[in-house]
Amino acid sequence: MNHPSGLRIKDFWYDLPEERIAKYPLPQRDSSKLLVFNAGRIQDHFFSDLPELLSPGSSLYFNDSRVLPARMFFKTAEKHIEIFLIEPSSSDYSTAFAAKGKCRWKVMVGGLRKWNQSLPAKGLSEACPLELRYLKPLPGTLHEVEFSWAEEEVWLSVLEIHGQIPIPPYLRREVAEGEEAFYQTVYAKNPGSVAAPTAGLHFTQNVFDALAEKHIRSVFLTLHVSSGTFRPVKAETMAGHEMHAEWIEVTTQQLQQILEDLTAGRPLIAVGTTSLRTLETLYWMGVKIKAGKPIEAVSQWDPYSFTPIPPSESIGLLLEAMIQAGLSKWYGVTSLLIAPPYQTALADGLITNFHQPGSTLLLLVAAVTGKDHWKEIYRHALDNEYRFLSYGDSSLLETKRLVI
Repeated sequence: MNHPSGLRIKDFWYDLPEERIAKYPLPQRDSSKLLVFNAGRIQDHFFSDLPELLSPGSSLYFNDSRVLPARMFFKTAEKHIEIFLIEPSSSDYSTAFAAKGKCRWKVMVGGLRKWNQSLPAKGLSEACPLELRYLKPLPGTLHEVEFSWAEEEVWLSVLEIHGQIPIPPYLRREVAEGEEAFYQTVYAKNPGSVAAPTAGLHFTQNVFDALAEKHIRSVFLTLHVSSGTFRPVKAETMAGHEMHAEWIEVTTQQLQQILEDLTAGRPLIAVGTTSLRTLETLYWMGVKIKAGKPIEAVSQWDPYSFTPIPPSESIGLLLEAMIQAGLSKWYGVTSLLIAPPYQTALADGLITNFHQPGSTLLLLVAAVTGKDHWKEIYRHALDNEYRFLSYGDSSLLETKRLVI
């Protein structure tokens, strides 16, 4: 596979008028528009049409991560500071959320200069007294802090009391009434994300019922979306951009479902860029096992460094490795960069929203549709009043599968 390090980010830029950014969600989730790109052709539909547009027997792969109330406010003697949770310091998410009394997290801090870091800060809610203690700076813009509270409550319950849902920063507004519920997919389950996997926001129970009637299977994976999903590419070429890392959880049962779909020849459709990154990460983990390499993480350049193997062989190797290790669930980290000339190993299609210019998510769209098709897709969306970004409309894109 050719290397994308030389890609110039200015070649993946377009003009996005401010009025085309969806500032609020539609009242009905599945009433959004759906652009369909298939065999080089573009068609306009509504999202509620999705079940009729998919082949019977397909499998949809969802990211069931739940958005954390990751935005927290504390007070010092005179000032208020804002804390934005990023990830646990030294444990997986399940262990961190079950902690009692104390836990440590990597965070971003707003108002750091206002905080005498030798003194603890106090949570604003009196329902569950919470203390924040500064520990140390971390690379980049992160800091490590320690939270402490009465041991009766687990950390996830404390977080629900003190935290707020973190809507996308580019919206430049406070959370609206009822938005805590809407900025979650209807199938959100495993807490850990600081941004919603927004392609899934369009799904309703009516859509799921229609999918079931067509024998289209729903499979749920977990990738915890990090704040890096909003990080712009500032380097001139991708060689100078460091991809953000995100946590993945996968079970042996989920790997068996993927293997069944591959063996049966069912089309695999990823719901969202995070689901696609998860599927493709699992594939490259199997490839790394074949090459005798560690699989705790998949880096942004791994796909461009290893020789591909058949998808069923790769997933089979990963499943076998988990079984031999006595693991029913595995946690790992992915920094996978999907950019031209990447071709998907597992996914036959992608459901996704319309992304910011010059973003790694737009590079992903360019990769899965073929390097230049994204321009006509986005031009059509702009010319036909599609709404953009997290609360915007959706697309169903045929992907370019890797031939091995």
